Amino acid sequence: MTTTPILALPYFAREFVSESVASGVVLGAILIHKGLPIAYFSKALSERILAKSSYFSKVLSKRIQAKLAYEKMMAMALDIQHW
Repeated sequence: MTTTPILALPYFAREFVSESVASGVVLGAILIHKGLPIAYFSKALSERILAKSSYFSKVLSKRIQAKLAYEKMMAMALDIQHW
């Protein structure tokens, strides 16, 4: 990702898609709705994590992906209750 994406507002009648990526030096996750990003996370890996296997990085990426989706959905639910 070279530019910051414009995040979309959710429409709960349609499905959400969560994707993750684990490259050699960075982990990332994105929550997509109606083909548009609504939340994303990207973090460079520390030297300690880089020393571990690529399998570990992929598992960590999936955990981050799940956490991002959960946190975004909970935040949206709280916003709706507030309205």
